[in-house]
Amino acid sequence: MAISGILEQWKLIREWAPVLAYGQDYLATDDPHKRALVIGDAAEWLAAKTENRLDDRYVAHVVAILKSKEGEALVRDIVADLSAVSSAVERAK
Repeated sequence: MAISGILEQWKLIREWAPVLAYGQDYLATDDPHKRALVIGDAAEWLAAKTENRLDDRYVAHVVAILKSKEGEALVRDIVADLSAVSSAVERAK
């Protein structure tokens, strides 16, 4: 009985190992756009794990936007604005 439990756990670890790789890729860069792309890749992988094909389509559209020049500009603008707001809040304390 214990062996089958270990084998099931090992199977689960192997099945979800890509999540760890996405996490490593995310932590390996400080660039906000590259991090957004890693998150997009992870979202595509996770969406593919479901039976619902709508999430696959929606995630594919979002990732396509992120990969465009406009998507990169959007990510960088959002991060810059959030950083500015965060800095302003810290200064106001």
